Amino acid sequence: MSRRRTLPGIAVALLMLAAAADSHAALPAMPQDGWYRWETMAGTQGATACCYQWRPGSVRRMGCRLDGGNGPSIDVDCDVTSDTLQVFAEVRDGRVRDIRALSAACPVETNAPVHDLGAVDTASSIDWLHGLLDERAVREDAVLVIAMHENAAAMRSLTALIENRRLDMDLREQALFWLVQLPDDAVYRYFDRLLGAR
Repeated sequence: MSRRRTLPGIAVALLMLAAAADSHAALPAMPQDGWYRWETMAGTQGATACCYQWRPGSVRRMGCRLDGGNGPSIDVDCDVTSDTLQVFAEVRDGRVRDIRALSAACPVETNAPVHDLGAVDTASSIDWLHGLLDERAVREDAVLVIAMHENAAAMRSLTALIENRRLDMDLREQALFWLVQLPDDAVYRYFDRLLGAR
């Protein structure tokens, strides 16, 4: 087979792969009331998120309850760690009322069955969370959950929020707070560039 005849086929294949890499499907609709769950890539902060019982002189891991109860903590010294993040969203009357994220290794309890949406790519998960930023009741939690995603994607999202002057200052401050928690050299380079431009 001649080189001339194989190149177009290779080019088409490469274009198809590039298109697939650039596109991502949105999360499916969540029409019923209740908790929904999906998994995506965890970042540094999401890998060790679980629930703990704090007592003088001791810390004990415990299962997280979605229906009230204890909230998660991020502890780099904990005995739970996973490259996968599990995200939970509670829907009531057609609106998201609560949003949580925990390491996939962290046990979770709830009073009702959870609708499992399976694995979701990072971009789709973060896009969906950006859709909650107009909901005052859950937007701070949404920013936290964004920060728990894979570090590079979380950083891109958080810096976009910080630099968006159309957003109110409280939301941008939340993004800034979680950005500086990322133990990534890229964060320091970002602030160097930002301060150097002034």
